[in-house]
Amino acid sequence: MGKKYIVDTNIIIYYLDNQIPLSQLHKIENIFIESFNISTITKIELLGWHKINNTVKKKIEEFISNSQVFYFDSIIEKKVIEIKQEFKIAIPDAIIAATALINNFIVVTRNEKDFINIPQLNIYNPFC
Repeated sequence: MGKKYIVDTNIIIYYLDNQIPLSQLHKIENIFIESFNISTITKIELLGWHKINNTVKKKIEEFISNSQVFYFDSIIEKKVIEIKQEFKIAIPDAIIAATALINNFIVVTRNEKDFINIPQLNIYNPFC
């Protein structure tokens, strides 16, 4: 594959709910095998939903156990602040964008609009 990816929360939800377009399913599954990176914010969003039941929580925990989780550090924190100052973007999206930029990742998301105005950020939307 060669490229490195960071997967947004929505893609994991769509995948676990069998909603990834069939034409892109193979590519998404390869990303999960070869370059399954997530931000700690994605882990928090997935597992922190107040209505999650134990069965779904266990399924998500098992699924993301195969990922490389990128946690906040001072470098990512500084980049998040820069992104927040320059662009109108939610903190979770700024964290994912900063993590992607610092680590040269392509952001896998359906929500392109959340990231589209950030220069040098590469996006892959399997729904397009």
